[in-house]
Amino acid sequence: MPGIRGNQPDFKIIAELTILHELSAFAMAESKEQLLWELIEKTTRFFGTTCFAVVAGNISSQELVASYGINTLAEALAKMQGAADFANQLLIKYNENTPEQHLLFFEQLLPIDSRTMRLYSILARRFEDSFVSIQLRDKKDAVEEALRTSESQMRALLSATPAGLILIKHNNVQWFNQSLLRILKCTEDGFRKKLSSLIIPSTEELLLKCFSSDSSAAVTGVWEEEKDLELIDGSRVNLLLRYSAIDQNNPENGFIVLLDDMTGRKKTEQQIREAVRSLSESQGMLRTVLDTIPVRVFWKDASLRYLGCNKLFAKDAGFEFPAELIGKDDFQFCQEEQALRYRAEDQEVILTGLGKYNYENSHTEANGKTRFLKTSKVPLHNRDNQIIGVLGAYEDVTEITIAEREKEKLQLELVQSQKMESVGRLAGGIAHDFNNKLGIIIGYAEMALTAIDVTDPLYADLNIILEAAKNSAELTKQLLSFARRQSAIPKVINLNEVIVAIISMLQRLIGENIQLVWHPGQDIWNVKIDPVQIDRILANLCVNARDAIEQNGRIAIETENVVLSTLDCESRAGLTPGEYVMITFSDNGCGIDEEFLDKVFEPFFTTKSIGHGTGLGLATVYGIVKQNSGFIYVYSAPMSGTTFRIYLPRHTERVCVPRTRVLGLRQPFQKGWYCW
Repeated sequence: MPGIRGNQPDFKIIAELTILHELSAFAMAESKEQLLWELIEKTTRFFGTTCFAVVAGNISSQELVASYGINTLAEALAKMQGAADFANQLLIKYNENTPEQHLLFFEQLLPIDSRTMRLYSILARRFEDSFVSIQLRDKKDAVEEALRTSESQMRALLSATPAGLILIKHNNVQWFNQSLLRILKCTEDGFRKKLSSLIIPSTEELLLKCFSSDSSAAVTGVWEEEKDLELIDGSRVNLLLRYSAIDQNNPENGFIVLLDDMTGRKKTEQQIREAVRSLSESQGMLRTVLDTIPVRVFWKDASLRYLGCNKLFAKDAGFEFPAELIGKDDFQFCQEEQALRYRAEDQEVILTGLGKYNYENSHTEANGKTRFLKTSKVPLHNRDNQIIGVLGAYEDVTEITIAEREKEKLQLELVQSQKMESVGRLAGGIAHDFNNKLGIIIGYAEMALTAIDVTDPLYADLNIILEAAKNSAELTKQLLSFARRQSAIPKVINLNEVIVAIISMLQRLIGENIQLVWHPGQDIWNVKIDPVQIDRILANLCVNARDAIEQNGRIAIETENVVLSTLDCESRAGLTPGEYVMITFSDNGCGIDEEFLDKVFEPFFTTKSIGHGTGLGLATVYGIVKQNSGFIYVYSAPMSGTTFRIYLPRHTERVCVPRTRVLGLRQPFQKGWYCW
């Protein structure tokens, strides 16, 4: 073959490579991709030796191929035979190297001259171009397919979004989704002809709103506005419109408009505002009610910490505002004993789920004052009926409790007074009749004594009878004094003068081992009473005190002017307001047990042993005081002595003045005296 040197196998290899190149170009030109890949797959059959002949002259690749007599594609494929390791190496290195490194690989692989190099370079670069073209085309197709898929997905997404979307370019609507028509309740034609102009601003306005430096959208590029729009059917819709450029760097590409139907949201927001306002008003009313009622109210969580309370409860707890208690527990402002009791009550309510109603307990304040409370506690539930805390309320019934106790005490005193009154009547009647009988006995005994001689044995017997009758008469006097039937001669006296006159007699009565102390009051008012009765009162009290003092002791007698108000008299049954002279008689004896205090003035009641008292001493004192419109009260405790307070009403002289004629009266008064 002209222009070619070398052995025949080498020329065959070169020719086959050239044929492969031309066939590849043909397959590429004819878009026969399947044929091209088939050629590449069979490339390993083109090489049977590792040695190349030298190509001489400027023979072209077409001439080189033609020299083999290959005219058709079928003939070329028929000549593709043989395989060599070189082809495999070629393919491996081709995959490992970049396109720029492929030719370098071939240059390093075999020692060939420049003409062989030229032919090989042609083949290599033609193969490179073929592969690159195929890869680029594949990538292009893949990108286009991905783009089509993405665009389809994006359209589906934009069409399905509940918000309305509009694409605008050069003041024209390019596209909108179906949600827009649903929101505006119109057809496509209705939107374009009637509503679009009400929604879409001009491009110039959009540029100004979205990109102006003094616009609120200058930073984000999004301009928002609300519109209340009347629709074609006459209804109204509240829209939130957002305008934004598709490409912030190139606004000429158009704008996108997003519409949100705010009608339902606005209505809901209005309902929420009304509900919040109504709730706030209800809470305000509830707070007013809680702060107005005279009941203390509180509520705690499951850990028994305060969640809230009303003003009265906060005040009782020592706080100015209810909010100051939130988060605190009872141990932070109550005595430990009380806090433990409250906690036990709360835990019982929470654990059992049962309320406790109207039970009474006491509460001691920091100042030591005790208050009485009527309390109720119930469990607090959530929507799932789970117990989440405790609600409590209590009423301060201190005044009511004290009043009830005083009432009970007064009732007992009244009953005692009525009993004493009844006993007095009975004792008075008996003593009166008995005294009459004693008078007969004494009279006949005295007559008999005068009728017989002193030496007569009967004289001594009659004398004993007479003495016993006289002693019995003394007892009847005491009974009559208790029953207020004893004859007395009341006089206006000064108690200090009467008492000081009998002090020495009283001292002899009580003995030398007991000190008698006398404290006369200053400017004591006058009282009207029989002085003898004062003697009997003090004598009986001294005897009673003497018997209560075991060894050495002390007795004190005091007088004092007192004025009793209505409030002072509330705690004592029968005591009436007014001016009194008070006698205070006290001793430091053994005292009287509380259970006996209500009985000490009863006739024949005594705690002394048999033979050491008749039980009429204090009954006599009681009778004399009552006979003179006075009052007597006893105060005592075991081992603390006893104190008697006797109130005798002040005596005031009645002043008499002549009547005087009152000027201006048509009928004058008659002459006479007025007394008061």
